[in-house]
Amino acid sequence: MSSGALLACLAACGGEPAEPVDEEPWPRTAACEGLDEWPVEWAELERDALRHIEALRHEGADCGPRGKWGPAAPLRRRTALDCAARSHALDMASEGEVSRLDGEGAGEHARAEAAGYSASVLVQHLAAGPRDGAMLIEDTWLPRPVPCESLVTSELSELGLGHVGDVDDELGTYWVLLLARPEPDSD
Repeated sequence: MSSGALLACLAACGGEPAEPVDEEPWPRTAACEGLDEWPVEWAELERDALRHIEALRHEGADCGPRGKWGPAAPLRRRTALDCAARSHALDMASEGEVSRLDGEGAGEHARAEAAGYSASVLVQHLAAGPRDGAMLIEDTWLPRPVPCESLVTSELSELGLGHVGDVDDELGTYWVLLLARPEPDSD
């Protein structure tokens, strides 16, 4: 099922659009069209994951071989990164698999650029199956050294989240997290 068909199905099934993220305007690019009209339930789970990430950054973490990290500043949620993450979460759900590349072979950098975001550093983490932010952060990414470090390093200052849930396959949910440091002349 295509991303557009999955969104159309959700709209017909009663999925309500969520409010805009942090009052930042949604990107006006072809890649982001319709992705701001996100089901409220999915957007709330994205916010739940963000709350867990921010709590982790506030406390710091022991990332095993990647070292111990002290507290880090909160991340700034960016709509362009949300667009890129949501697009990929939809793509993974429509394909029924977790993959770094989308169905057209594009990676996270191409998706972020298509959404109008320019990063000097961009890190992507993927997951399928976790039903809430606690399972996603504490049970899926925190125990793994590389995602753990990405979540707490002060080198990354912005993020985007994409969650697609209630998918009728064995995985059931798909998550995409993009963590970034913008290009120096970006805002």
